[in-house]
Amino acid sequence: MARKNSNYKKRRNGSFLASCFLKSFHRKGHFSKAEKRWKCMLKNLLIKKRQNPWNVILAVVYRVAPLVDLCKIKVAKNYYQIPVPIRTQRSVSLAISWITELNLRKGSDLSDEIIKIYEGRSTVLERRKEWEGLARRKMIHARYRWR
Repeated sequence: MARKNSNYKKRRNGSFLASCFLKSFHRKGHFSKAEKRWKCMLKNLLIKKRQNPWNVILAVVYRVAPLVDLCKIKVAKNYYQIPVPIRTQRSVSLAISWITELNLRKGSDLSDEIIKIYEGRSTVLERRKEWEGLARRKMIHARYRWR
């Protein structure tokens, strides 16, 4: 058991963003395959965009990351969804899960999807707009947050 934890911590390289992507790639205990996909994605981004892949990934994640989340609160036998601000780590992990989920559904290369998001023509950006629009519509119930 100790061997597994120590190897896992050594491989993450301390980056929260990299560890979130690796966790989203990680399926059925194949961590080495997830690392290969990650390295391949970085190499493809470097070739296609001719920029630092970390800068591209950071721009994409922060473009997709939501700022608010909807929390359910019960008031007088009724449940209301109330928009609440979320932590940065939670918004980043949500953005990464949205990106990888879309990639798994389409079955395309993840680097191509990241480039589409970077250029502003992906469906993930529409999902974020819907998310923020729903939170804006639920703003009338925000007064129940402080009850």
